[in-house]
Amino acid sequence: MAKPKWLPIALGIAIFVFIVGAGIVGTGIYLVSRQVSMTSTTTEDPEAAFAEARSKLAGQKPYIEFEENDLESKPIVHRENEREGRPPPGPYALRRRTAVP
Repeated sequence: MAKPKWLPIALGIAIFVFIVGAGIVGTGIYLVSRQVSMTSTTTEDPEAAFAEARSKLAGQKPYIEFEENDLESKPIVHRENEREGRPPPGPYALRRRTAVP
């Protein structure tokens, strides 16, 4: 009886998909690990940890600002922090300009 010819093809495709998937997952893990920095802190003095984190951002204006203790009001967006020449993030970046005849 002849061996089915589709079995090695299906097995090859499955191995290829597994290798490519593992490569994509590995690349994603590598890139995320390079962009994220985590530090641990003790629970004894969290205020000192927050003060240290705030001191790193001293002098910077937040992009979106809420009134203190009032999350229901409209946020203040500081657009002067945007880089010129770049579209805003979100669905507006997907719009394309079309020439009108």
